[in-house]
Amino acid sequence: MPVRHPLRLSAIETAIIDPEAPQARECLMAYVDELAVRFPEGYAAGDLITAADAREPAGVSLVAMESADPVGCGVLLTPSVGYAEIRHLWVHSGARGIGLGRRLLVELEHQAVSGA
Repeated sequence: MPVRHPLRLSAIETAIIDPEAPQARECLMAYVDELAVRFPEGYAAGDLITAADAREPAGVSLVAMESADPVGCGVLLTPSVGYAEIRHLWVHSGARGIGLGRRLLVELEHQAVSGA
């Protein structure tokens, strides 16, 4: 049944949103929680980039939504012309393996090229 993954992925919507929006904060906090478990030294919310840095024109906050639930996110920083850095790319464990991470990466790369 390989068709199920593309169908599920096609139902997930992505959007650039305010980095302080509840959906963006929920994704980034889940990212922090997951990294805190993965790394023995831990990972703190203070290690995230600030919302001001992730707001246009200095950055972009991208969130993937499945129905009303945020299932992925990524942040692009564009601190200077011709330079961009992808930060904090995360996909919910229940949405992994369907190509969502690749889709977020491609969309962030597109934003980097079009905004650079």
